[in-house]
Amino acid sequence: MKALSYQLYLLEPTLVTALEGDPNSAVSFDYIPGSVIRGAVIGLFMRQNRVSELDAADDATRRVFFSDSAQYLNAYPLVDGARSLPAPNSWNVQKGEKSPIYDFAWGIERPENPKGVGGFAVVVDASIEKASVKRFIAVHTQRDRQKGRSIEGSGALYRYDSLAAGQIFAGAIVCENDADADWLHEFIADGLEVQIGGARSAGYGRVRFERVALDESAENPSHFEAGQPLVITLLSDAIVHNDDGEYEPNLDTLKLALARRLDIAPDALGTAYQVYLGTTLVGGFNRKWGLPLPQTAALSMSSTIVFTDHSLARDQVDELMRYGFGERRVDGFGRIGINLYTQQQYQLVETDGQTGKKPDKNQSSQTIEHLPQPIARRELMRAIDVELTRVANQIGVSNPPKSSQINALRTVIQSVLRQAVLDLSVLHTVIEHIDERSVARRQFEKARVSGQPLSKWVSDTSGDSNRWSAFIKDARIQGLLQSSAVDANEERQRFNLRLIDAVLARAAKQTQRKEGGDE
Repeated sequence: MKALSYQLYLLEPTLVTALEGDPNSAVSFDYIPGSVIRGAVIGLFMRQNRVSELDAADDATRRVFFSDSAQYLNAYPLVDGARSLPAPNSWNVQKGEKSPIYDFAWGIERPENPKGVGGFAVVVDASIEKASVKRFIAVHTQRDRQKGRSIEGSGALYRYDSLAAGQIFAGAIVCENDADADWLHEFIADGLEVQIGGARSAGYGRVRFERVALDESAENPSHFEAGQPLVITLLSDAIVHNDDGEYEPNLDTLKLALARRLDIAPDALGTAYQVYLGTTLVGGFNRKWGLPLPQTAALSMSSTIVFTDHSLARDQVDELMRYGFGERRVDGFGRIGINLYTQQQYQLVETDGQTGKKPDKNQSSQTIEHLPQPIARRELMRAIDVELTRVANQIGVSNPPKSSQINALRTVIQSVLRQAVLDLSVLHTVIEHIDERSVARRQFEKARVSGQPLSKWVSDTSGDSNRWSAFIKDARIQGLLQSSAVDANEERQRFNLRLIDAVLARAAKQTQRKEGGDE
């Protein structure tokens, strides 16, 4: 059994909606569900092979995309370079405090006023680092499909609560057949960009695959030893049913599902000494048919159960952790951890979120200088993306030209960016052409950016070096430039062109709204 591990870098806010919130809002999960990953991989396969439909009669296609022999695990937040996991429900702290964290499953010492930890975390020895998931909340107005704007009777306000851009989530695809993992690795490559989730045409859902690699396992190993209690933690939601086929998220159906998986009697699991179960509703969306999946009651991730007097052996524990249990395992449901954590108390380590502990700057720059070239270039591009977004958000265009004029200029800029060797003379020629045409010249002279005519700002910015110089003063960026072996002057030019394009894109949207309102 092999696992294809990967990281997902969110280039745009991502909306993978949970079954919660009021009717006029869409609230995203704090993670990226395995079903979303499976849909993205299927879309990649179809585009690369130029097919409009999958051949479900093909054994390999059915095995990789539609059976439990390939399991697309949820992508959880990255913490200090590691994939975090749901914090067990047995973890508690004293209300009002952050540390120490007591694990009720192992310890008898308990706080006076316990409060659940929740969220996602990574455990290193007796220390816990928690994930910090950032959200992006935006209010939108419903638009009429024909007019492209809100009108009377069709202008309701609604809210998107999505995962903020710039975050990294780590996941894996677990394949029972090693050849399937090798085959998936052939077309899921580093740097590959896909769109996931909802509202894709509204600037949501663009993500990039990074650090794709084959591993022997996808999750933390078990510390189970003979004679120990069996501490089971659900690492994802689990869909279980009773003997009559009814979905019942309770302890009895959980034991029944585990027993079915191992082909043993439920009594072999022993007595449930402690139970910290949670329930939830799970659903989904079938993009092919454009219909939601039936909602199902399920046991929620983080649920924890402690069994004593069981008769399970180590190989059975490994089987449960390797294959999971319950229904829809292909979408990452039913993942299980057994005796993952064995400490009675943990100390919370304060970190700066996904990157983990804040490193010493000198040590960080020295480490970066020795990064492999592809990784350094990827990290440099990520830093440039963040800086471009920050700078572009500070620049506004007053009295912008018509959207057709702006989009024509953007087309030229994007064609220059696609060149292997940048040739800015094409852009300068277009700007000169604008100055020669009275109608276009008046529009670009009337439009202002920081007090300058838009055409002059575009021309000056294309050759500017001040913003780039301020950006590369950071020791980390200097180290990335050195390790990635890129042409700093060419990257400066690309930075300037992408900045111009981003500012023009926002100006075009501003003009389109104005033009729509004047109809």
